[in-house]
Amino acid sequence: MEPPVNTRSKNPSTLTLDEHAVAASGGELQHIITGTGALNSLAEVVTTLHPAGQVLLLRDATPKTINGVDLVETVRGIITTALVELEADPESLVEFVVPAKAGHDVVANEETIAAVQEAAQEATLVIGLGSGTIGDISKMAHHDAPLVLVQTALSVNGFADPLSVLVLNGAKRTSPSRWPSVLLIDDDVVSQAPARMAQSGVGDAVAIWSAPADWYLSSKLGMGGNYDPNIYLPIREAGMVLQDPDDAVARDGLVHALTRGGLQIGMAGSTAPLSGVDHLVSHVLDMAAMAENAEHDYHGTQVGVATVIALSLWEIIHERDLLNVDTVELEYPDDLEQRTRETWNRIDPTGSLGDESWRAVGNKAKKWASATRAAFDAAGDEHREHLTGLTPTAHFAADTLLRWDAPTKFSQLTPPVDEDRARWALLALPFMRDRLTVCDLLLMRGLWNDELIDEVFARAEHAGGGL
Repeated sequence: MEPPVNTRSKNPSTLTLDEHAVAASGGELQHIITGTGALNSLAEVVTTLHPAGQVLLLRDATPKTINGVDLVETVRGIITTALVELEADPESLVEFVVPAKAGHDVVANEETIAAVQEAAQEATLVIGLGSGTIGDISKMAHHDAPLVLVQTALSVNGFADPLSVLVLNGAKRTSPSRWPSVLLIDDDVVSQAPARMAQSGVGDAVAIWSAPADWYLSSKLGMGGNYDPNIYLPIREAGMVLQDPDDAVARDGLVHALTRGGLQIGMAGSTAPLSGVDHLVSHVLDMAAMAENAEHDYHGTQVGVATVIALSLWEIIHERDLLNVDTVELEYPDDLEQRTRETWNRIDPTGSLGDESWRAVGNKAKKWASATRAAFDAAGDEHREHLTGLTPTAHFAADTLLRWDAPTKFSQLTPPVDEDRARWALLALPFMRDRLTVCDLLLMRGLWNDELIDEVFARAEHAGGGL
């Protein structure tokens, strides 16, 4: 492999994925290898990154194939061949199959992370083979050994960033982890993954049309984040290709939308540019399912359904001018803690989720009390105009999802989410984490209620989504 080139000062939209990786990570993510046959580069990657010691292969137990051949056997053979070339003991390859949680696939919780970190103690090279959760777990395994991620599906944007979505005290939390050293995306591998995986990736990708609005609000209201359109514009450019009628072109667009999304998240140091109401709905559904030991759909698939909801909400906000807050006193309700705990006690009577969520929401309320909002009030018209330009119609997101036969409605998720659970998930949004979204402002105005949710469902249905 050639040494990385310093491209940090260039416009990401003009860079190859490999150059973009170096620019975003400061050289920590040295290479992104994509295309047909990319997996064949794994031998060179191993010989370059691994002069001696133990190679740890992290994977789950889900069967995967490439061109009809077992993918794990293929990867194992490539690594073993590389070790022989290095005159290393092939027995230095150690596999750890990350266990699934009852009623779920692999879950990146405290127990799983501890087990993986123990398994990785002696590793001098870690290779993660799998989709999004395996990627997140692998990035937590060992911070000193080089890390290679072999991406097996176009399911999420979280492979190419230094963050991991974990389950801590039963709640979904984004935690700092590390950049991979090399990311491999073989077109044969990802194109032969189940269609549901790519549908999940499209769902994750379409959030680019709603999430930046929440990021903008948070930044302009003094609640954190340095809003910069240059972070999300390269991802929007890639996302425009997702509706292309040519499957190969659309799939390449998905590779770029997800991978550049991860890189830009890493550059921003936060998931906020790509994670607003859309992702929050998915996290809430996940948390409810885990608390009840029930199944839930893929994260990105839920995000796609929620993006249609989020854009429907923004349509209503723009039409009714609900962010015209110049003369409105914006404060969280006095019973914020009670409402937070009651929200989560519905699914977790032990109070554990209520405790964890109140820690986050309580911090958000304290930050709001000291935030400077005068600048936002003074430029209200300008801000509302900008937010209108940020958020296209819900039809746009729904049409993109339908191009991939991806779910657009809660009832189309696997398993289906009924109206009662969908309504509860939306009403729970301000009571989950410490990041402000537009739902917090509507809560402060006394508008985040069943009546508004009914309007949102109806608007989303008109766009092809909703219940």
